[in-house]
Amino acid sequence: MFSLAAIKQEKREDRRSWRHLGFIPSTNHLEDKDSHLQAYHNCLGSILSGLKHAQEFPPTVQILRNGVVTELLARLPVMLIMGDQLSQDTLCARRKANSGGAGRVHRSCMCSYLTVDDPLSKCEHVDPNIIEFMTTRALMTTDSFAQIIDNEVSIIDKNKAKQRKSMVMRFLMRQSSMYSGILKRPFTTHPINNAFAGIFFGAWLDLW
Repeated sequence: MFSLAAIKQEKREDRRSWRHLGFIPSTNHLEDKDSHLQAYHNCLGSILSGLKHAQEFPPTVQILRNGVVTELLARLPVMLIMGDQLSQDTLCARRKANSGGAGRVHRSCMCSYLTVDDPLSKCEHVDPNIIEFMTTRALMTTDSFAQIIDNEVSIIDKNKAKQRKSMVMRFLMRQSSMYSGILKRPFTTHPINNAFAGIFFGAWLDLW
């Protein structure tokens, strides 16, 4: 559900000031957590596609200024995303690991379970670009591997091409598994395509 930020607080807190942006079907039939979360974000991606397009290509609106109709570009930032910890973890693909042993206890930094009570510990912020890079590598499929190998210009000797192709395929598969493990453990993050990757708002780093 969504509302507008440019209205009085009294009106914004009125239930009649909110509208449904879309509905997400239940994914309880999916046993795999990554598949469950990816299906959720696929639905979010579809629901938010119109907003994403409007942010990339601002629409023109007409307003009345000093008695004259003026055309302006509408900038549509997302000002705030409200929710509890469970829903926000779902939005940023953070694993449900709030007990002892969590790789990090906050979405935006690398503060671990071991240092959460240390006032002298320095916060090391998480770079969303690093998360995106590792997620892309972790989600690579065999088709992606084959395309990379086919584009390999160093394969000249056809007699060695098959052997090299098999070797590169194993390397890429191990690399994908490595990045997936890094995301799941130190970063406590599910390796999924995040629907919010193209949505621009100020709280992005806080969500991560």
